[in-house]
Amino acid sequence: MKISDTINRIEPPKSYIGLALKWAKWRRSRIPVWAFVLLFTISACAIFAPVVSPGDPSKINLTKRLVPPVWESGGSSEFLLGTDSLGRDLLSRIIHGSRVSMLVGVAAVVLG
Repeated sequence: MKISDTINRIEPPKSYIGLALKWAKWRRSRIPVWAFVLLFTISACAIFAPVVSPGDPSKINLTKRLVPPVWESGGSSEFLLGTDSLGRDLLSRIIHGSRVSMLVGVAAVVLG
């Protein structure tokens, strides 16, 4: 009996086969893949918020208050989602706020 014959007869456990079938089915469907991409992007933005955010989320600039989003008339490419009543960049505030949300979610899972 050769070693190659023994290796060819060894079968993976059934749990691995079921997992492989689920993985293949999951990859063929587009919705879970796009959901994973979106979740990964949001998580990466939350983790790297100081690098990714366009500005300081708490910096007050009263001369730039209530600037509309870039797609509306009067919008500025400096503030993609606009500013609030104190002139703070909304995109930066959302990105930095996602860090707190991620922390709360992780704490809820860990503490169970």
